[in-house]
Formats: sequence, structure tokens, C-alpha cells
Amino acid sequence: MKSLYFTKTISRLVLIFLIAFPFQPQAQVIEQLKDLRTGNSFPSDFTISGTKLFFIASDDINLGLWVTDGTSAGTTKLTPSSAPLNSSFDIVSFNNKIYFTYNDGINGYELWVSDGTIAGTKLFKDINPGSAGSFPKNFTVANNKLFFITDIDQKLFVCDGTPTGTTVIKNNGAIIFNGLSQFAILNNDIYFTSDNGTGSGYGMWKSDGTAGGTVLVMPNIASSAPGDYAVLNNTLFFSADDGVHGTELWTTNGTTAGTGLVINLRADGNGIFYGGSPLNMIVYKNKVYFTASDDTHGAELFSSDGTAAGTQMVKDMQPGAEGSVPQRSVIYNGNLYFSCYNGSAATGLWTSDGSTAGTILIKQGGNGSPFLRDTRFAPVFNNKLYFIVNDLQYYPLWVTDGSTAGTKQAVFQNTASPAFSTPISGNFNFALYNSELYFAGTYVPTIGFSWGIEPTKITNGILPVTWLGIQAQWANESEVKVSWQVAQEENVKDYTVQESNDGNNFTNACTQFPTNANHYSCLIPASNNNLKYYRIRLEDIDGKISFSSMVTLRNNISSSISVYPNPAKEKLYINGVSDFSKVVITDATGKIISRSILSSGEHFLNISHLSKGIYFLKIERGGNLQTLKFFKD
Repeated sequence: MKSLYFTKTISRLVLIFLIAFPFQPQAQVIEQLKDLRTGNSFPSDFTISGTKLFFIASDDINLGLWVTDGTSAGTTKLTPSSAPLNSSFDIVSFNNKIYFTYNDGINGYELWVSDGTIAGTKLFKDINPGSAGSFPKNFTVANNKLFFITDIDQKLFVCDGTPTGTTVIKNNGAIIFNGLSQFAILNNDIYFTSDNGTGSGYGMWKSDGTAGGTVLVMPNIASSAPGDYAVLNNTLFFSADDGVHGTELWTTNGTTAGTGLVINLRADGNGIFYGGSPLNMIVYKNKVYFTASDDTHGAELFSSDGTAAGTQMVKDMQPGAEGSVPQRSVIYNGNLYFSCYNGSAATGLWTSDGSTAGTILIKQGGNGSPFLRDTRFAPVFNNKLYFIVNDLQYYPLWVTDGSTAGTKQAVFQNTASPAFSTPISGNFNFALYNSELYFAGTYVPTIGFSWGIEPTKITNGILPVTWLGIQAQWANESEVKVSWQVAQEENVKDYTVQESNDGNNFTNACTQFPTNANHYSCLIPASNNNLKYYRIRLEDIDGKISFSSMVTLRNNISSSISVYPNPAKEKLYINGVSDFSKVVITDATGKIISRSILSSGEHFLNISHLSKGIYFLKIERGGNLQTLKFFKD
């Protein structure tokens, strides 16, 4: 029995070596700030106020407001654990404090304030007394005042930083005009839509925070769809519908006489296309760039100087009625960068210098590649542009230096696994804080396509070690030996081997302290009946946490699945699997090459695109994971 068992030892061994990088005094690494929850904490709304970073996240009890100084020990939950499960809503920085919507289980969703301490986190004003709450939203700071709308009755409020100075300036019908989460701002006035509570006759209003300064700018003009806005040369560019032309590009200087239609891009007006529908506006090279359609082209990139003659399409990137559909945009290294999605050859990351010839596709997406549906760009960090893409199944972190070769999934010195994030939603954002880039993410994905999303940061701190490799193998019938190798070991407090049954929820198995031996191992009691995941948690002397790559140890199902031929040239056939099994190919470093799901009756993979070498095939079947090695000839 033992002899048979040990003959299978090799088939049970999983070995993944990390990419070894030369030592860099200021190495760019990715770190988990703090593990807040068993599973996913889904942090969002990263907001800097004063010298601290605030965010909304869940622990194992409820959703609440957190604060951090950039260290795990300095990351604290500020709101009470007695609150309901879903208790937080929206946050903003105002007067070096955080104002946020919160439900303490007594007053309903109301306006709260925090100075970054537990004692200083409290109810600011109970606008609608009782358990129903007022649901403050759309926080916007302008003219040294805080503006917001109460969702329960659409009243417009202004706040000077005191409860008594938090008053109603418009009693009904206030709606965010530009379709985003905050008010449009021009010359310290906010702009919004209102119907005065009548349900009809919408118009554009502005307010300086006083009753007398809250006035109607333009009647019979409204925006019912997301349109964005931009300010150029003391002029507000926005999209609106006047009931005649459909949704088109307008400008205003804050007066009725100075408010007008720039251009009617789609002559059909309120016909089937409902106007040109400008959106995703950004100021670049003294023009406003935006996405829109005209009578000939689908959604493409346009620019405008505020005149009809000066409004034109930059480039027809995808000829036809649908267009290339440019998404969010950002300025990086003097050029405009934006993503496109329409499922065609135009899908991908683009750059533009404002000219037709200078509008170029950098990295193509689609057909299972990223750059689908939505993209969120980070502030420029280390002279590179990071961004999250929503590719409908995963949410990978990408990075670009502006070149095609330099546009790729982000991999860092301390992990050979790509970084991922949470599904993109309205409150997803990056924050650049103390020269570190923060976002909701993870960098140890599992083959089961599930991972814990926690507050994560990219930093230029000194990496305590260079990871060389980690492996897990059976030492005997009841123990697993987890071994790892490191180099350039500095400032390490300890290593902790963590194990998991699902690759998501980990427990500590054993701890080793640094000896400068550069090679460590632990014996861990284990059952041969379960698939196990292993990783190494490293804590440095400053309390920073990082992780090794993750490896798995297979159970006795391994002999039931096989591949042939091996080596293979064109197709790799798989025996012993069922339809719709999840399959991942990685290279010898653990880098994911492809993911796929086996079609009904087609249990083979086309590997003709692979270079010659050693690869690993990871198959998930019935909750079990198996890894097989194969050779590409």
C-alpha cells in the first residue's frame, strides 16, 4: 500500500517557481494592506482627508467606514459593529473631515462625520428623524460648502461644516444634471436639473449655496442619461435634451443668454437615435473631447472648441452605424488615452494626440481578451498608467507605458501571479496616497476563479525578499511538506505557511523565523482526501504583509485524468474529464497563458500557438483541482 502510495508521489507534486528578479533597492511591489474579512471585504470609495486615507469596506460583521495610515496596524474600523449589515453609502472629504451616509440601526441612513478617530466618528445631523432616514447622496464640495441631495424627497442641502449651518436651499425636485455621482461645477456654482416638484417642465439650475443664488438658468432643458461634463475657458460643456434636438452638446457661461446648443450632430433629433448623445468628456489641448454619434457614423471620438465649426470627429475608428464606442479616458505623458468596446477590431486601448493620424490602437482586445465593457484608469504612478478592465468574468489590473509591448497585465516583483480587482461599479476607484497606489484588489487568484478582494496597494518600498520558489509535496501519508526559497532576505519578521480548502479562506498552519538560510520548510498534518492550497505569508519588521505565489496539492483523483500525445504539437487531448470542466494552462513560472471551458464532446485544446517548452494544465472538476505537466513540441 505504501509502495503504491509513494509511486504516486511525483504525480502529486506541484512545483511553481516564481520569476526571479534582480534586487532593486526601490522595488515596485504589491501588498495586501490588511485582511479585513473572511472572503471579500470589497473596499471602495478610497478618499484622502488630511493625512489619512478613508474607505468603505466590509468585515465579518457589517459594512462601515475605515481609516488607514498606510500600515496594517494603522488600519482601523471607525463605525460601530452594532450597525446593520449594509450600513454605509457614500463619502466625501470636506474641511479635513469625512462626511458620509451611514445607518446605525436607529436613525436610518443619515449624515455622519469622522475626524479619523472612533470617538470623532458620529452622527452629524438627523435630517429626517426616525428610522426611515433621509439618504443623503451626491456629495459635492464647491464654494467652500458641501452640497448634497436627500434621496427620500430630492431636497437640495448646503452645509457649512456645522449642524445648524446645514440647511435646505431648494425644497424639491433637485436631480444631478450630468448623470454622474456629483454636481457639475462652474465658477464655484453647482448645476443641476429641477422640475420644482411638478413632474414636468425640467430646467437647468445653478446655486452658490444661498437661496438668492439658486436660480433657473435655462428652462425646458434636461439630461435624462449619463452625459458627463467638462469646463473649458470658463464655459461648462454638457449634454442635454431640449425636447427638440434630442440629447446633444450644449454650453453655458451661467446665464440664460449664454446657454446654447453647440451643434446638432444627429438631425433625427428625438427619432430612433435620440441625438448625438455626447458623453465621457475630458479637456485636452484646449478642446473638449467626448464620445458621440452623427448622422453618418456610430459612437466615435469627437472634439469641440465650443463652436459648431470647431466640433468634429477625430477619427472613424470603426466604420459603420455602431462605431468604436470610446469609453473612459485619461491624459498620460501628454497624450489622450481611452478604451473602446464594440466587439470589433476597434476594441482595445487607444491613444491620441488630437489628430486623425495620431489616434492609434495600442493594444487590441475582444474575443475573450480584456478591454471589454468598462475601464477605470488610475492616477499616473511611477510614470506608468494602471487600469482595471471589466472583461465580464475577471477584473485584471493592466499597466501601460504607452507602447504595445509595454501594455500588459500587471505582475510585480513579489508575485508571479497577475493582479485582479473587484467588479467595476460606480464606487470603484484608485487613490494615490503617500506615494502608494491603493485599490480593491488581489494578486493571488485561484484556479477556481474566486479570490478575496481586500484593500491593496502598489508601493516602491524595499522588498524584504526575492521569492525564488515554493512547493508542496507529500512527506508521508499524513503530512505535507511545504518548502520555499528566497534571496536578498532583509527586515523579515516571520514567514507563516497558510493552507486553504478553497483557495479563498486561509488559516495559519505553521510559522518560521528568518535564519538567513534562504531555504525554509514546514511539516503540516493533512488528509490525503482533500485538495489543499498553500501560500506563504510574509510579515516584515514594519508590519507590512505580502504573500508568495500559491500552489496546490492534489489528492488521489490525479490518476483518473491524463493527456495525450505528450509531447504534443497541435492538439492536446484530455481523458477522464466531463463537459464544461474549467481548464487553465500556465507556463513553468506559474504565469497563466489561457483559460477555457471544455465544450460538449470536445475534450481537447488547440496548443498550436504555444512556444516549445514545458507547461502545466490545471483542471477543475467537481470541486477538485488537478495539475498535469505536458510538453509543447
